[in-house]
Amino acid sequence: MRYAALLIIMLLIPSIAASALPKEGSKAPVMRAVTYDGKAVSTTSLQGKIVVLMFVAEWCPHCREELPALSKAWKEYGLESGDIVGIVMMVSSSESKAIEFFKSVNPPSNWKLVLEGEDTAESFGVPGVPTTVVIDRSWTVAGVFVGAQSPDKVLEPAIKLVGAGSQGNYTSVTFPATPSTTPKSEGGVQTILIVIIALALATVIYLGYRMRGKRKK
Repeated sequence: MRYAALLIIMLLIPSIAASALPKEGSKAPVMRAVTYDGKAVSTTSLQGKIVVLMFVAEWCPHCREELPALSKAWKEYGLESGDIVGIVMMVSSSESKAIEFFKSVNPPSNWKLVLEGEDTAESFGVPGVPTTVVIDRSWTVAGVFVGAQSPDKVLEPAIKLVGAGSQGNYTSVTFPATPSTTPKSEGGVQTILIVIIALALATVIYLGYRMRGKRKK
């Protein structure tokens, strides 16, 4: 029983550690991925660009609300030009449905699609979808957004970086009045519940072992 409890705790440690997203102002994790059209995207190839990583899934209701809104706002703010790129990371999605979902949002010309985004999601500690990470030209995290949120809020760091030019200094940006909605991320709630249940189970097993040991004495 004691070993079972320890095993459960050991299995939980990677899950808890993986849920730690990079904080704003810290260096973003190293990234290597291949887009749907076969082009490699990595930390090296994206240096000097503003990168917006959008972790989504075709089966996620909140993603189906947020991604089209981000696509529309991206165009309205004129982000299709300049040194900025959007990368849609599909997580745990079937290839055909992921491609169909991506095309349905009428993506901007400088958006790329990665069909197998699980490895990147794990390295970035993404707790659930949708999650968006904005990275500046020096590969430093400029913004992290978990759960479906207003496109104005999500794109604000990117817009400021674009407006600042190559120097990277933020400038003020005026946003249109758009209501913000922040429902919880799909995977984040599930992860928390799994951790709580597993910890409770480990505690029960351990206490049962202790009680059995006392009876033997």
